[in-house]
Amino acid sequence: MGYYSYEMIKFEINEVYDTKLNQMSKLVNHIIAYDGSQLTPLINDLTHIFTHSHQSRLESSLLFWSDSFEHLPASHFELYFFNQGKLISASSRQLPILKERDIYTYEFSKHDFEDSTLYIVELPHVREDIIFDLAMNYIIHITILLLILLCLVFVVLSKYLSPLTQFSFDIRDKNENDLSPIPDQATTAELHQLQHSINNLIFRLRKSLDREKEFTNMAAHELKTPLAIIRLSAENARKNDHVNSRKKDLDDAISGVDRANSIIKELFNLTKLDQTLYLNFEKVSVCNILNSIIDEFKPLLQARSQIFVHPINDAQVYADRSLITILFDNLISNAIKYSGEGSTITFNIRDCGMSACIVVSDSGKSIPDVTRERIFERFYRGQNVEPGTGLGLSIASNIAHLHGTKITLLPRNDDLNSFCFVLRKVV
Repeated sequence: MGYYSYEMIKFEINEVYDTKLNQMSKLVNHIIAYDGSQLTPLINDLTHIFTHSHQSRLESSLLFWSDSFEHLPASHFELYFFNQGKLISASSRQLPILKERDIYTYEFSKHDFEDSTLYIVELPHVREDIIFDLAMNYIIHITILLLILLCLVFVVLSKYLSPLTQFSFDIRDKNENDLSPIPDQATTAELHQLQHSINNLIFRLRKSLDREKEFTNMAAHELKTPLAIIRLSAENARKNDHVNSRKKDLDDAISGVDRANSIIKELFNLTKLDQTLYLNFEKVSVCNILNSIIDEFKPLLQARSQIFVHPINDAQVYADRSLITILFDNLISNAIKYSGEGSTITFNIRDCGMSACIVVSDSGKSIPDVTRERIFERFYRGQNVEPGTGLGLSIASNIAHLHGTKITLLPRNDDLNSFCFVLRKVV
Protein backbone atom coordinates (compact mmCIF):
# COMPACT_ATOMS: atom_id res chain seq x y z
CA MET A 1 0.00 0.00 0.00
CA GLY A 2 2.86 2.41 0.88
CA TYR A 3 4.67 1.68 -2.38
CA TYR A 4 1.47 2.22 -4.36
CA SER A 5 0.84 5.56 -2.60
CA TYR A 6 4.42 6.66 -3.31
CA GLU A 7 4.05 5.82 -6.99
CA MET A 8 0.78 7.77 -7.16
CA ILE A 9 2.41 10.84 -5.58
CA LYS A 10 5.35 10.57 -7.99
CA PHE A 11 3.03 10.28 -10.98
CA GLU A 12 0.92 13.29 -9.96
CA ILE A 13 3.96 15.51 -9.26
CA ASN A 14 5.47 14.64 -12.63
CA GLU A 15 2.16 15.42 -14.30
CA VAL A 16 1.94 18.80 -12.55
CA TYR A 17 5.49 19.86 -13.40
CA ASP A 18 5.24 18.68 -17.00
CA THR A 19 2.03 20.66 -17.33
CA LYS A 20 3.57 23.78 -15.74
CA LEU A 21 6.63 23.54 -17.96
CA ASN A 22 4.38 23.34 -21.01
CA GLN A 23 2.29 26.28 -19.73
CA MET A 24 5.35 28.48 -19.36
CA SER A 25 6.50 27.50 -22.83
CA LYS A 26 3.10 28.45 -24.29
CA LEU A 27 3.05 31.75 -22.42
CA VAL A 28 6.52 32.66 -23.68
CA ASN A 29 5.45 31.77 -27.21
CA HIS A 30 2.36 33.97 -26.85
CA ILE A 31 4.41 36.91 -25.55
CA ILE A 32 6.96 36.65 -28.30
CA ALA A 33 4.20 36.42 -30.88
CA TYR A 34 2.41 39.39 -29.26
CA ASP A 35 5.39 41.64 -28.64
CA GLY A 36 8.32 40.13 -30.47
CA SER A 37 9.50 43.09 -32.56
CA GLN A 38 12.59 43.42 -30.40
CA LEU A 39 13.73 39.98 -29.22
CA THR A 40 16.65 41.01 -27.01
CA PRO A 41 14.63 43.36 -24.72
CA LEU A 42 12.03 40.61 -24.38
CA ILE A 43 14.64 38.07 -23.36
CA ASN A 44 16.06 40.51 -20.84
CA ASP A 45 12.59 41.07 -19.39
CA LEU A 46 12.00 37.31 -19.16
CA THR A 47 15.31 36.91 -17.39
CA HIS A 48 14.33 39.72 -15.05
CA ILE A 49 11.04 37.99 -14.16
CA PHE A 50 12.83 34.80 -13.20
CA THR A 51 15.27 36.67 -10.95
CA HIS A 52 13.17 39.49 -9.40
CA SER A 53 9.85 39.75 -7.69
CA HIS A 54 8.66 43.18 -9.03
CA GLN A 55 6.49 43.46 -12.11
CA SER A 56 7.92 44.52 -15.50
CA ARG A 57 6.44 45.27 -18.85
CA LEU A 58 6.78 41.70 -20.02
CA GLU A 59 5.16 40.37 -16.81
CA SER A 60 2.16 42.60 -17.51
CA SER A 61 1.96 41.04 -20.93
CA LEU A 62 2.18 37.56 -19.37
CA LEU A 63 -0.67 38.36 -17.01
CA PHE A 64 -2.61 39.50 -20.02
CA TRP A 65 -2.29 36.05 -21.50
CA SER A 66 -2.70 34.00 -18.28
CA ASP A 67 -4.27 35.07 -15.01
CA SER A 68 -2.69 32.02 -13.33
CA PHE A 69 0.93 33.11 -13.94
CA GLU A 70 1.31 34.03 -10.28
CA HIS A 71 0.78 30.33 -9.42
CA LEU A 72 3.60 29.16 -11.70
CA PRO A 73 6.73 28.33 -9.68
CA ALA A 74 9.15 30.56 -11.60
CA SER A 75 11.81 30.00 -8.95
CA HIS A 76 11.98 26.36 -10.05
CA PHE A 77 13.01 27.28 -13.58
CA GLU A 78 15.87 29.11 -15.33
CA LEU A 79 16.03 30.83 -18.73
CA TYR A 80 18.97 30.38 -21.10
CA PHE A 81 19.29 32.32 -24.37
CA PHE A 82 21.77 31.14 -26.99
CA ASN A 83 22.69 32.94 -30.21
CA GLN A 84 24.41 30.78 -32.80
CA GLY A 85 25.34 28.29 -30.03
CA LYS A 86 26.77 30.96 -27.72
CA LEU A 87 25.22 31.71 -24.31
CA ILE A 88 24.00 35.30 -24.41
CA SER A 89 21.83 35.57 -21.30
CA ALA A 90 20.76 33.46 -18.29
CA SER A 91 18.35 34.12 -15.41
CA SER A 92 20.81 32.49 -12.98
CA ARG A 93 24.01 30.58 -12.87
CA GLN A 94 22.84 27.82 -10.50
CA LEU A 95 23.24 25.25 -13.25
CA PRO A 96 26.61 24.48 -14.87
CA ILE A 97 25.31 25.26 -18.37
CA LEU A 98 27.81 26.87 -20.75
CA LYS A 99 26.92 25.18 -24.02
CA GLU A 100 23.69 24.10 -25.62
CA ARG A 101 24.51 20.40 -25.26
CA ASP A 102 24.60 20.88 -21.47
CA ILE A 103 20.87 21.64 -21.57
CA TYR A 104 19.97 18.08 -22.56
CA THR A 105 20.77 16.66 -19.13
CA TYR A 106 17.76 18.52 -17.62
CA GLU A 107 14.02 18.89 -18.15
CA PHE A 108 13.50 21.81 -20.56
CA SER A 109 11.38 23.40 -23.27
CA LYS A 110 12.93 24.90 -26.41
CA HIS A 111 11.97 27.95 -28.52
CA ASP A 112 13.76 28.70 -31.81
CA PHE A 113 14.03 32.17 -33.42
CA GLU A 114 15.96 32.46 -36.69
CA ASP A 115 19.57 32.08 -35.45
CA SER A 116 18.73 32.16 -31.70
CA THR A 117 17.28 29.66 -29.19
CA LEU A 118 15.53 30.21 -25.86
CA TYR A 119 15.50 27.38 -23.24
CA ILE A 120 13.32 27.15 -20.12
CA VAL A 121 15.16 24.69 -17.87
CA GLU A 122 13.75 23.06 -14.75
CA LEU A 123 16.08 23.00 -11.75
CA PRO A 124 17.30 19.50 -10.82
CA HIS A 125 15.89 17.54 -7.88
CA VAL A 126 12.87 19.84 -7.57
CA ARG A 127 10.43 17.10 -8.31
CA GLU A 128 12.28 14.55 -6.15
CA ASP A 129 12.34 16.96 -3.20
CA ILE A 130 8.64 17.67 -3.45
CA ILE A 131 7.84 13.97 -3.89
CA PHE A 132 9.96 13.17 -0.83
CA ASP A 133 8.31 15.92 1.24
CA LEU A 134 4.82 14.76 0.27
CA ALA A 135 5.69 11.11 0.92
CA MET A 136 7.11 11.95 4.35
CA ASN A 137 4.05 14.02 5.14
CA TYR A 138 1.85 11.10 4.09
CA ILE A 139 3.86 8.66 6.22
CA ILE A 140 3.69 10.96 9.25
CA HIS A 141 -0.07 11.39 8.95
CA ILE A 142 -0.61 7.65 8.42
CA THR A 143 1.62 6.85 11.39
CA ILE A 144 -0.27 9.27 13.62
CA LEU A 145 -3.58 7.84 12.42
CA LEU A 146 -2.40 4.28 13.09
CA LEU A 147 -1.24 5.23 16.57
CA ILE A 148 -4.62 6.79 17.29
CA LEU A 149 -6.40 3.68 15.98
CA LEU A 150 -4.15 1.42 18.06
CA CYS A 151 -4.94 3.46 21.15
CA LEU A 152 -8.66 3.21 20.43
CA VAL A 153 -8.40 -0.54 19.82
CA PHE A 154 -6.45 -0.95 23.04
CA VAL A 155 -9.06 1.00 25.00
CA VAL A 156 -11.94 -1.00 23.49
CA LEU A 157 -10.21 -4.35 23.98
CA SER A 158 -9.25 -3.45 27.54
CA LYS A 159 -12.86 -2.60 28.29
CA TYR A 160 -14.46 -5.65 26.70
CA LEU A 161 -11.75 -8.24 27.43
CA SER A 162 -11.08 -7.36 31.05
CA PRO A 163 -13.64 -10.01 32.14
CA LEU A 164 -11.70 -12.55 30.06
CA THR A 165 -8.53 -11.63 31.94
CA GLN A 166 -10.39 -12.09 35.21
CA PHE A 167 -11.64 -15.45 33.91
CA SER A 168 -8.05 -16.56 33.33
CA PHE A 169 -7.10 -15.53 36.87
CA ASP A 170 -10.11 -17.35 38.33
CA ILE A 171 -9.35 -20.51 36.34
CA ARG A 172 -5.66 -20.36 37.27
CA ASP A 173 -6.59 -20.26 40.97
CA LYS A 174 -8.81 -23.33 40.71
CA ASN A 175 -7.60 -26.65 42.13
CA GLU A 176 -9.04 -29.96 43.31
CA ASN A 177 -10.05 -28.33 46.59
CA ASP A 178 -11.82 -25.36 44.99
CA LEU A 179 -14.16 -26.21 42.13
CA SER A 180 -16.77 -23.56 42.82
CA PRO A 181 -18.40 -21.79 39.84
CA ILE A 182 -16.74 -18.66 38.42
CA PRO A 183 -18.68 -15.47 39.34
CA ASP A 184 -20.70 -13.84 36.57
CA GLN A 185 -18.58 -11.01 35.12
CA ALA A 186 -19.46 -11.31 31.42
CA THR A 187 -20.15 -8.08 29.52
CA THR A 188 -21.05 -9.66 26.15
CA ALA A 189 -23.08 -12.62 25.00
CA GLU A 190 -19.92 -14.38 23.80
CA LEU A 191 -18.18 -14.01 27.16
CA HIS A 192 -21.33 -15.11 28.95
CA GLN A 193 -21.40 -18.25 26.81
CA LEU A 194 -17.72 -18.84 27.58
CA GLN A 195 -18.36 -18.43 31.30
CA HIS A 196 -21.32 -20.81 31.12
CA SER A 197 -19.20 -23.44 29.32
CA ILE A 198 -16.37 -23.11 31.85
CA ASN A 199 -18.76 -23.41 34.79
CA ASN A 200 -20.37 -26.42 33.15
CA LEU A 201 -16.93 -28.02 32.77
CA ILE A 202 -16.12 -27.25 36.42
CA PHE A 203 -19.42 -28.83 37.45
CA ARG A 204 -18.62 -32.01 35.52
CA LEU A 205 -15.11 -32.13 36.98
CA ARG A 206 -16.47 -31.65 40.50
CA LYS A 207 -19.03 -34.38 39.93
CA SER A 208 -16.35 -36.70 38.57
CA LEU A 209 -14.04 -36.02 41.52
CA ASP A 210 -16.91 -36.53 43.94
CA ARG A 211 -17.67 -39.89 42.36
CA GLU A 212 -14.01 -40.88 42.53
CA LYS A 213 -13.88 -39.91 46.20
CA GLU A 214 -17.09 -41.82 46.80
CA PHE A 215 -15.72 -44.80 44.96
CA THR A 216 -12.42 -44.68 46.88
CA ASN A 217 -14.21 -44.48 50.20
CA MET A 218 -16.65 -47.19 49.24
CA ALA A 219 -13.93 -49.50 47.87
CA ALA A 220 -11.85 -49.00 51.01
CA HIS A 221 -14.88 -49.79 53.15
CA GLU A 222 -15.85 -52.84 51.08
CA LEU A 223 -12.31 -54.21 51.06
CA LYS A 224 -11.93 -53.55 54.78
CA THR A 225 -14.79 -55.93 55.63
CA PRO A 226 -13.54 -59.07 53.80
CA LEU A 227 -9.96 -58.40 54.93
CA ALA A 228 -11.17 -58.19 58.53
CA ILE A 229 -13.10 -61.43 58.06
CA ILE A 230 -10.04 -63.14 56.59
CA ARG A 231 -7.82 -61.97 59.46
CA LEU A 232 -10.36 -62.90 62.16
CA SER A 233 -11.04 -66.30 60.59
CA ALA A 234 -7.33 -67.02 60.24
CA GLU A 235 -6.69 -66.11 63.88
CA ASN A 236 -9.59 -68.28 65.05
CA ALA A 237 -8.42 -71.19 62.94
CA ARG A 238 -4.95 -70.89 64.43
CA LYS A 239 -6.30 -70.96 68.00
CA ASN A 240 -9.09 -73.51 67.45
CA ASP A 241 -8.12 -77.15 67.82
CA HIS A 242 -11.58 -78.48 66.91
CA VAL A 243 -11.66 -79.74 63.32
CA ASN A 244 -15.18 -78.62 62.46
CA SER A 245 -14.70 -75.16 63.97
CA ARG A 246 -11.40 -74.76 62.17
CA LYS A 247 -13.06 -75.80 58.89
CA LYS A 248 -15.76 -73.15 59.39
CA ASP A 249 -13.13 -70.49 60.07
CA LEU A 250 -11.29 -71.45 56.94
CA ASP A 251 -14.52 -71.35 54.92
CA ASP A 252 -15.17 -67.84 56.23
CA ALA A 253 -11.65 -66.83 55.24
CA ILE A 254 -12.17 -68.22 51.74
CA SER A 255 -15.48 -66.37 51.50
CA GLY A 256 -13.71 -63.15 52.47
CA VAL A 257 -11.06 -63.78 49.81
CA ASP A 258 -13.78 -64.34 47.19
CA ARG A 259 -15.51 -61.14 48.16
CA ALA A 260 -12.28 -59.14 48.03
CA ASN A 261 -11.48 -60.73 44.69
CA SER A 262 -14.91 -59.72 43.36
CA ILE A 263 -14.35 -56.11 44.40
CA ILE A 264 -10.88 -56.02 42.84
CA LYS A 265 -12.30 -57.56 39.65
CA GLU A 266 -14.89 -54.80 39.31
CA LEU A 267 -12.24 -52.16 39.97
CA PHE A 268 -10.11 -53.69 37.23
CA ASN A 269 -13.04 -53.74 34.80
CA LEU A 270 -13.86 -50.11 35.56
CA THR A 271 -10.25 -49.04 34.95
CA LYS A 272 -10.11 -51.02 31.72
CA LEU A 273 -13.35 -49.48 30.49
CA ASP A 274 -12.26 -45.92 31.28
CA GLN A 275 -9.02 -46.42 29.34
CA THR A 276 -10.70 -47.90 26.26
CA LEU A 277 -10.35 -45.55 23.28
CA TYR A 278 -10.87 -47.92 20.34
CA LEU A 279 -12.89 -51.12 20.12
CA ASN A 280 -11.54 -54.14 18.28
CA PHE A 281 -14.69 -55.41 16.57
CA GLU A 282 -14.50 -58.99 15.38
CA LYS A 283 -16.70 -61.98 14.69
CA VAL A 284 -17.52 -63.69 18.01
CA SER A 285 -19.76 -66.56 19.06
CA VAL A 286 -22.17 -65.67 21.86
CA CYS A 287 -22.31 -69.28 23.14
CA ASN A 288 -18.52 -69.68 23.19
CA ILE A 289 -18.16 -66.60 25.41
CA LEU A 290 -21.12 -67.69 27.55
CA ASN A 291 -19.68 -71.20 28.14
CA SER A 292 -16.33 -69.78 29.30
CA ILE A 293 -18.14 -67.56 31.81
CA ILE A 294 -20.50 -70.28 33.13
CA ASP A 295 -17.57 -72.60 33.80
CA GLU A 296 -16.30 -70.07 36.34
CA PHE A 297 -19.76 -69.64 37.93
CA LYS A 298 -20.60 -73.36 38.31
CA PRO A 299 -19.29 -73.64 41.89
CA LEU A 300 -21.28 -70.58 42.92
CA LEU A 301 -24.42 -71.83 41.15
CA GLN A 302 -24.13 -75.16 42.93
CA ALA A 303 -23.54 -73.50 46.28
CA ARG A 304 -26.72 -71.45 45.83
CA SER A 305 -28.74 -74.31 44.31
CA GLN A 306 -29.38 -72.13 41.26
CA ILE A 307 -30.19 -73.38 37.79
CA PHE A 308 -28.70 -71.79 34.67
CA VAL A 309 -30.62 -72.34 31.41
CA HIS A 310 -28.42 -72.15 28.30
CA PRO A 311 -29.70 -70.72 25.00
CA ILE A 312 -31.05 -73.15 22.42
CA ASN A 313 -29.37 -71.49 19.46
CA ASP A 314 -26.11 -69.58 18.93
CA ALA A 315 -25.46 -66.27 17.17
CA GLN A 316 -22.38 -64.82 15.46
CA VAL A 317 -22.11 -61.10 16.24
CA TYR A 318 -19.69 -58.22 15.75
CA ALA A 319 -18.26 -57.18 19.12
CA ASP A 320 -15.12 -56.47 21.11
CA ARG A 321 -14.41 -59.90 22.60
CA SER A 322 -12.83 -58.61 25.80
CA LEU A 323 -15.53 -56.03 26.60
CA ILE A 324 -18.51 -58.17 25.61
CA THR A 325 -17.19 -60.89 27.94
CA ILE A 326 -17.23 -58.38 30.81
CA LEU A 327 -20.80 -57.38 29.88
CA PHE A 328 -22.06 -61.00 29.94
CA ASP A 329 -20.13 -61.68 33.14
CA ASN A 330 -21.65 -58.69 34.95
CA LEU A 331 -25.23 -59.47 33.92
CA ILE A 332 -24.95 -63.13 34.95
CA SER A 333 -23.08 -62.27 38.15
CA ASN A 334 -25.78 -59.73 39.03
CA ALA A 335 -28.51 -62.33 38.45
CA ILE A 336 -26.71 -64.96 40.57
CA LYS A 337 -26.03 -62.54 43.42
CA TYR A 338 -29.46 -60.91 43.75
CA SER A 339 -31.97 -63.53 42.57
CA GLY A 340 -31.55 -65.59 45.72
CA GLU A 341 -30.98 -69.28 46.42
CA GLY A 342 -32.86 -71.83 44.34
CA SER A 343 -33.62 -69.31 41.55
CA THR A 344 -33.47 -69.98 37.81
CA ILE A 345 -31.32 -67.85 35.50
CA THR A 346 -32.05 -67.95 31.79
CA PHE A 347 -29.89 -66.75 28.87
CA ASN A 348 -31.86 -66.41 25.63
CA ILE A 349 -30.79 -65.42 22.10
CA ARG A 350 -33.60 -64.18 19.87
CA ASP A 351 -33.30 -63.63 16.12
CA CYS A 352 -34.22 -60.02 15.24
CA GLY A 353 -33.28 -59.96 11.57
CA MET A 354 -29.96 -58.12 11.25
CA SER A 355 -29.47 -58.23 15.01
CA ALA A 356 -29.40 -60.77 17.82
CA CYS A 357 -31.46 -59.91 20.89
CA ILE A 358 -29.81 -61.07 24.14
CA VAL A 359 -32.11 -61.51 27.17
CA VAL A 360 -30.81 -62.42 30.65
CA SER A 361 -33.63 -63.28 33.07
CA ASP A 362 -33.88 -64.45 36.65
CA SER A 363 -36.76 -65.64 38.87
CA GLY A 364 -35.72 -63.53 41.85
CA LYS A 365 -37.80 -60.96 43.70
CA SER A 366 -39.36 -58.06 41.85
CA ILE A 367 -37.12 -55.00 41.50
CA PRO A 368 -38.69 -51.91 43.16
CA ASP A 369 -39.56 -48.94 40.94
CA VAL A 370 -37.14 -46.63 42.76
CA THR A 371 -34.32 -49.07 42.05
CA ARG A 372 -35.38 -49.48 38.40
CA GLU A 373 -34.90 -45.74 37.81
CA ARG A 374 -31.31 -45.73 39.08
CA ILE A 375 -30.15 -49.28 38.55
CA PHE A 376 -27.57 -48.36 35.86
CA GLU A 377 -26.03 -45.46 37.82
CA ARG A 378 -22.42 -45.88 38.85
CA PHE A 379 -22.02 -46.71 42.57
CA TYR A 380 -25.79 -47.04 43.04
CA ARG A 381 -26.88 -49.89 45.28
CA GLY A 382 -30.43 -50.70 46.21
CA GLN A 383 -31.58 -51.21 49.77
CA ASN A 384 -31.33 -54.54 51.57
CA VAL A 385 -28.95 -56.08 49.06
CA GLU A 386 -25.79 -58.10 49.38
CA PRO A 387 -22.48 -56.23 49.71
CA GLY A 388 -21.10 -54.87 46.45
CA THR A 389 -19.59 -51.86 44.73
CA GLY A 390 -22.59 -50.78 42.67
CA LEU A 391 -20.46 -50.89 39.50
CA GLY A 392 -21.49 -54.09 37.74
CA LEU A 393 -24.57 -52.90 35.84
CA SER A 394 -23.07 -49.44 35.26
CA ILE A 395 -20.05 -51.02 33.57
CA ALA A 396 -22.30 -53.31 31.52
CA SER A 397 -24.40 -50.33 30.41
CA ASN A 398 -21.30 -48.38 29.30
CA ILE A 399 -19.98 -51.36 27.32
CA ALA A 400 -23.35 -51.68 25.57
CA HIS A 401 -23.18 -47.97 24.72
CA LEU A 402 -19.72 -48.45 23.18
CA HIS A 403 -21.26 -51.16 20.98
CA GLY A 404 -24.01 -48.81 19.81
CA THR A 405 -26.75 -50.42 21.85
CA LYS A 406 -28.52 -50.03 25.19
CA ILE A 407 -29.38 -52.40 28.02
CA THR A 408 -33.04 -52.19 28.97
CA LEU A 409 -34.65 -53.51 32.15
CA LEU A 410 -37.91 -54.94 30.81
CA PRO A 411 -41.18 -54.77 32.77
CA ARG A 412 -41.54 -57.81 35.03
CA ASN A 413 -43.33 -60.58 33.17
CA ASP A 414 -43.97 -64.22 34.16
CA ASP A 415 -42.32 -63.47 37.51
CA LEU A 416 -39.00 -62.76 35.75
CA ASN A 417 -36.61 -59.83 35.93
CA SER A 418 -35.19 -59.45 32.40
CA PHE A 419 -32.33 -57.39 30.97
CA CYS A 420 -32.32 -57.05 27.20
CA PHE A 421 -29.93 -55.62 24.55
CA VAL A 422 -29.15 -56.21 20.86
CA LEU A 423 -25.92 -56.86 18.94
CA ARG A 424 -25.32 -56.69 15.19
CA LYS A 425 -25.20 -60.15 13.64
CA VAL A 426 -22.63 -61.39 11.14
CA VAL A 427 -24.48 -61.91 7.85
